[in-house]
Amino acid sequence: MTAPVTTSVLQVGQTLDKMFTPILDADVEGEALSTGFEASVLGGNLINLPHSPYGQMATQPHNLVVHGSTIGPFNPGCVLCLFMEPVDGRRAAISAEEYRDGYVSTHDGVMLYGQPANANARLILPVTRYSAHDVTLCTPLTATERAQIHKGMYIVTNSVPEGTVQSAIGTNSTLPAFRNLSGLVAGVSDDGLSIFVYGWATEMTRADGTVPSTTSLDKVWDPGRTTPVIYIGASNKTFFHNAFMSYDGQNTAETGASSLIHAMEWAEIDENIVNEPRDYAVSYHGLTMTTNASSPRKLTDDSYHLLLAGGQRTYIKMDPQWWTIPIMSDPIFVNAVQGPGLKAGSTNMIASFSQSTNTGQNTWQAHHMMRLNFYNTRINDDQSGTDYTNITTNIGVGVDGTSSQLGTMQEHIALNPAEYRNGISLCSYIVCGLNVDRDGLTWHTQDVHVTDGKAVFLGDESKKDIGYLFGRLNPSSGTPDLHIVVPANNQGVGSVIVDSALDVNGEASFASLSVHGAANFEEGTAISKGAAYALNSNAGKTLLGADKVGNIVLTQKDSRSGGGLAPASYSLSSLPRSGPTDGVRVWCSDCLLNGIRGVNAYWHSANQHWTDGQNNVLVN
Repeated sequence: MTAPVTTSVLQVGQTLDKMFTPILDADVEGEALSTGFEASVLGGNLINLPHSPYGQMATQPHNLVVHGSTIGPFNPGCVLCLFMEPVDGRRAAISAEEYRDGYVSTHDGVMLYGQPANANARLILPVTRYSAHDVTLCTPLTATERAQIHKGMYIVTNSVPEGTVQSAIGTNSTLPAFRNLSGLVAGVSDDGLSIFVYGWATEMTRADGTVPSTTSLDKVWDPGRTTPVIYIGASNKTFFHNAFMSYDGQNTAETGASSLIHAMEWAEIDENIVNEPRDYAVSYHGLTMTTNASSPRKLTDDSYHLLLAGGQRTYIKMDPQWWTIPIMSDPIFVNAVQGPGLKAGSTNMIASFSQSTNTGQNTWQAHHMMRLNFYNTRINDDQSGTDYTNITTNIGVGVDGTSSQLGTMQEHIALNPAEYRNGISLCSYIVCGLNVDRDGLTWHTQDVHVTDGKAVFLGDESKKDIGYLFGRLNPSSGTPDLHIVVPANNQGVGSVIVDSALDVNGEASFASLSVHGAANFEEGTAISKGAAYALNSNAGKTLLGADKVGNIVLTQKDSRSGGGLAPASYSLSSLPRSGPTDGVRVWCSDCLLNGIRGVNAYWHSANQHWTDGQNNVLVN
């Protein structure tokens, strides 16, 4: 020390009135240093600052500056080494290899090293009895043991409330609830046989006079112990670092602020690279978290590396460079923002998700990786790189490859495909068969199959179904039938309307047929037995059918009209002289028979002439 020591108090021993017992308290020009059996304190001495917002609670601050050097493995490898257990021989795991036999390890240097552990309890003491506010030990504490016990220390029993259902560790995928009755040390009796507590309770409850049992014992955390004990200074959860960031609005109140802090940041890591002209000269890792768990059951199901919780506006914010890959892993990959190359056909992965075809411990053995790929493809050469209509965005399944490479593509959906700009294509392994263009029109480049007797429905402008068509095997004959169905509505029976020529190469069966143009039946149309064609007119309907031996029969639907047959009309001079079928009948409009003009004329192929119904030569 360069400044004079103005006050110095040396205390030997300890007291249970404070967690911290000073053995040296030095005040050097306002700076305070205190050290004791359990802790050392920099600063913290009460001082008189009339204008401090902290008032009577103001204390002397004291900063800590450490200049260190990392010169070798183990503890010399860390400037500040933190160990959680008060035990001799703890060594930092820094380049931690035995070197005295000539082995050369890595050459690591660590500013801050921590070694959290499942640390032992400070003391484990056998118990004879409990009361609501103390515990009686089997044997008195030694002087050294008594010096280890301080006011406010954890004190945990191996007693659980009567009737507690206990499940052993490993029987469930998460840890059991901690049900051991616990308290905090309030003091120790002069004879060292009793330890006083403020009360007993299970975690996160308030003491209510409960007295721990010496027979209802824990079978979860210390199952091999069959007698009652207490654990002094025992934690049941270890943290390496726990930052409790606190913002008090009273300190920044509009009516009078004592603090100017409104922005808070838990940690910032800046990598500053200067005076290095070479590429690939620096390897930088921001944060690495690992575990050597050898199977999925070593850790509980609720274990994790990173938990983001609470009402934060944004959990993860990224501001990458154009070459920066935000997420790189085999199961999940998010690529850099740069697009595909400017040449036609260039592709670039946007993101991919993958999973092995194998499972369990064989996941990485004989397997293929199935990858859901999102990628862009350049349609045509683009020197500017600004034509967004020149990019097809694809979503598809690839086999193997890598997280950033497509592998063998199986099937995919193409958005803005080359042939249907601003449209969508559904593509199989070989071809894109179903396409929707920018106007919503559907284009099928392959056959369309509707199976299992399902139908294709057609609707009107109001999205109501008008009709449908479907195929099935005829239940009677087993032959395939194609049905075109137009159901009736409240206005009447629906119709199938063919607005142009209709060519029927085989048999055709119609419940109702309205032909506005020409109908060409190369092999005729089939009418079911007993059925007939209906010929409509304004006056009535005539049915065209056949009798039992196949003769054509015209039947009146309405007895007041119809049923007649009017053949084509010719003049005698215009009657065809070659080509008619033998027996064809037409009407000769200017021929005379029995003084009456108009005669049925019949063609005789054998004689190649027309006659009337009595085989007379036609005259006019």
